Amino acid sequence: MQQLINNKFVRYIAAFIIACDLYYIASIQLFCQNKKLPTLTSIQIEIDLKSDEYPSVSHNEEGNFLNLSSNIQTFRMRPKDDHIIDYTQVVDHCDMSKFLVEQCLEYLDKHESEYTIPNPNSNLNETTKCLPDQPPTLFHVFWKGDFSDKIAMMIKSFMFTQPLQCSKLYVWLDDNDMRLDENPHAKNLLKFSPKFIEFMKWDTEEQLDLDPIYHGWKSIYSSKRRAVSFSDMVRFVVLQRYGGIYVDADVLLLRDLRPFYQTNFEFSYQWSFKEDYNTAVLRLRANSTTTRMAIEGAMQNRMKFHPFDIKKYFVEKFNPTKDDVNPYLYMLPVALFDPLWLKRDHKQPKSILTPNINVWYDVFRPDLAPNEFKNVEPEDATPALRKVDGFFPGAFAYHWHNNWKTEILPTSWMGVLQSAYDEFLNGQQPNIYNEYLEL
Repeated sequence: MQQLINNKFVRYIAAFIIACDLYYIASIQLFCQNKKLPTLTSIQIEIDLKSDEYPSVSHNEEGNFLNLSSNIQTFRMRPKDDHIIDYTQVVDHCDMSKFLVEQCLEYLDKHESEYTIPNPNSNLNETTKCLPDQPPTLFHVFWKGDFSDKIAMMIKSFMFTQPLQCSKLYVWLDDNDMRLDENPHAKNLLKFSPKFIEFMKWDTEEQLDLDPIYHGWKSIYSSKRRAVSFSDMVRFVVLQRYGGIYVDADVLLLRDLRPFYQTNFEFSYQWSFKEDYNTAVLRLRANSTTTRMAIEGAMQNRMKFHPFDIKKYFVEKFNPTKDDVNPYLYMLPVALFDPLWLKRDHKQPKSILTPNINVWYDVFRPDLAPNEFKNVEPEDATPALRKVDGFFPGAFAYHWHNNWKTEILPTSWMGVLQSAYDEFLNGQQPNIYNEYLEL
């Protein structure tokens, strides 16, 4: 009964917040016009090679194809356009104080029809269809430094999992002198730009001067910030301006996130076992009340955007709980986007995952982790058993936590995923939803 009351309270608060957002959008656009600045959704600064020829996506209906993929054994079905996540069902089955991560993931993998439900707001159904003439499902990632194989992996995972007919990824680059056409990790992605991927110049002064919410930033801001704390700020700035889902560069997308995107709540996920946010995956609407509360709180605290600071900007309470902050920014269970974290932190040490790995490095190791395949006899287990659909089935993302300099070897999990991504992008093999790129 108490949970039902809490859920109703979250919905009432969310409805009030949306009404406030509509008022604010009108006022901030008026400010932009008076200052003779472009509106918040019109700026697109490109450093792309442009092309009018783009690959198209085709789909083989289930049971009407020959599976020639060496990296995928079982395909998923795309969620229906008008379906959204029922977060109460997800939280009920993924409460990490009651369940193991593998129990949560099994539910997410096997019972999608229970937690993806028709959008109750029938007026929105037409505008949320996955069509090229509709506003895209917008993603963002930030990168500082040389364009590497690691940021390329995140971009490829977006291409491999999201519905390309109606999705777009903004790749924010801090190095404006970078020649992408000469970079071995970037040049093969340029044929998808700017239709599916758009490489954007990051300009701190241009971004922060645009909106009065950052008034006084020059007296606080330090250009010597570490890259991590700088990206903590960037994600809120780009989401305040454009909206969408921000994803850290060390996160791989594993499933279609449109059912999350179309819901009426904004979210991040839990920092391991702590009741704090991890904003490695962060969904915010442009100019929303929640976004403004976070930014205004950070501006009053010397621009501190670290995930541990965010929740205190929503409620004036010492050490607020998930129930306190969920009406503003829902704290989803860690297993959805970071399925190894609790085991790695020894909070669920006996957890038996799929794959049954133990630490962040294990996805990079070419040999097997101990007992990596739980249902396979040790003498029969080889790296050849690693398949894309066997990499944390049910999870929506995987966060591999900062192994920036670790080499990606072909037989490792990262190598298998990279091979599947490349074969899809070259039009050779299907993605996890049995779709092909026609080049």
